[in-house]
Amino acid sequence: MTTLRLRIGRQALNSLTAHVTKGFETYYKREVGGHLLGYRSKDGFHVSRAIPYNTPYSCRTGWGINQYNFRKKGLRLETKRLKWIGTYHSHVEINRTASTGQSRKDKEAHLFFEGPVDIIFRIATYRMRAPKVCLSYRNMQDSHVYYCDICAYVKDPQGKIRIMTVECGCRKTDCICLRSLISK
Repeated sequence: MTTLRLRIGRQALNSLTAHVTKGFETYYKREVGGHLLGYRSKDGFHVSRAIPYNTPYSCRTGWGINQYNFRKKGLRLETKRLKWIGTYHSHVEINRTASTGQSRKDKEAHLFFEGPVDIIFRIATYRMRAPKVCLSYRNMQDSHVYYCDICAYVKDPQGKIRIMTVECGCRKTDCICLRSLISK
């Protein structure tokens, strides 16, 4: 079985990076998340927009959403061209560790929502190993350097969850990919 691809457009990548970085820079580093809008392509999915979903209940290990209201808003965001294809949330570095995988709670939430795609966005202040299918890049902001890894998961109609290959849908110069640096 071939691995599906998730392409993330420039606007979506910028929005994801800004939102996750803001959560990381708050006091006690907070997980954040939101909606993914895009469409299905012949070899996977394309994310055109990432819409932050702010909640007062986020913490270091969760972003505390009301699943019913989150789902309702996701469906309201749809347009004729862009559909609510899934969700994203961050995993922040705590004691020099952070996962790119789905936790048990992440899997339960992924199965609950209609959207087939779930993105885990790991952010850290140093480079960590990531699966080769994830998109890895460095983000420099206000003299700080953040290392970002975006891993995506897709569920099939039977509820089986698989990892996807993540690609930057923008020009290579816009995404400072670290894959070649990690392998050296």
